[in-house]
Amino acid sequence: MLFLKFVTDGIVAQDRHCQSGRMRGIGLIEVLVALLVLSLSVLGYVGLQKKGLDATQEAFWRNRSSAIAVNLIDRIRANPAALAVYTDSTAWDRISSQNHLGCYGAVTCTSAAVAEADIADLKRMVEQSLPKGAITVDRCIASGASNCVFVAWAGTPVKSCVFADEHCLRMGFINTVE
Repeated sequence: MLFLKFVTDGIVAQDRHCQSGRMRGIGLIEVLVALLVLSLSVLGYVGLQKKGLDATQEAFWRNRSSAIAVNLIDRIRANPAALAVYTDSTAWDRISSQNHLGCYGAVTCTSAAVAEADIADLKRMVEQSLPKGAITVDRCIASGASNCVFVAWAGTPVKSCVFADEHCLRMGFINTVE
């Protein structure tokens, strides 16, 4: 706290704390408290930034997995004769992403072979697009849809997507042929 003393040739500032001697060093304590408050504020801000980045990353993976699930549902609609292959959860376990069945181009294949090629292609797409990703189709639980596409990432087991929401996407579809 400064107070001013008027002198004939100008203004002279005097520090009242220095005159009394009993308030010496209070400025240092105030500076330390201010630094502590500033440090806590910066740590809080860094924590918020981390949460924001995590949420952005999760939204990115969820968006990508949603596009893959829609791709699968479109393939099912394009090949309705092989619905039993697409909705057989054991087929998703049995068929490897490394399978190249050659059902694209000029090769003539059955609808079941096309479905198996689609499964291999989608599994490869998930493995390349999502970190530790997996995909399957299984019966929906507590849903109006007949079947659900389950896509998981970040090491979450795809079978646990029935109940979990973190790092999982469930997209239901009704088995109808239009």
